[in-house]
Amino acid sequence: MKKLLWGLFSVFLCLVFISPAGAMVWELGVGGNGHDYVVVGFEDIAWGDTWGDIYNLLGDGYGLATITSQAEQDFVESLLAGYSGEYWIGGFQNPGEADPEAGWNWVTGTEDWHYTNWASDEPNDYNGIDEMHLALWDKYEANSWKWNDEHNRFNIAGYIAESLPVPEPGTIVLMGLALVGLAGMGRKRFR
Repeated sequence: MKKLLWGLFSVFLCLVFISPAGAMVWELGVGGNGHDYVVVGFEDIAWGDTWGDIYNLLGDGYGLATITSQAEQDFVESLLAGYSGEYWIGGFQNPGEADPEAGWNWVTGTEDWHYTNWASDEPNDYNGIDEMHLALWDKYEANSWKWNDEHNRFNIAGYIAESLPVPEPGTIVLMGLALVGLAGMGRKRFR
């Protein structure tokens, strides 16, 4: 029983700390959040179709990236060096919002919408179309990635995925202590 619990704990730790190939970590020591980021090139993917692709490719520990500061914007831009086009990120506008600048949110639902990096004349609901999804775009200058509101179109080059928050070290320690406690309880029962 003890070996089984230690084995399960080892698998848990491996799953928590393993990143998919190509993932870049925004390190805590340089002001980051410790999350993995992955640029996925996928011609003609609609914003709504990214969810299934992220799950199939990276698992359920990822979602579209959220950019909540200039430092995070700079980090994501560094990942896009050598890329061009538009890439989906995890911003969306409340359905039915008439003002192109109002009602924007992050897909996590836990992060405030306070930082923006819109391209000039954006957001704009171009040609009267409700553009309710957020993309990074280098249209105006190569490797100068600005935000563009888009509708659920298919001419997007890919998306940027970000790992969901990993349990804090204290949580992992508590999980380990709980498993040790379970192992001890199981040992006493079977004597």
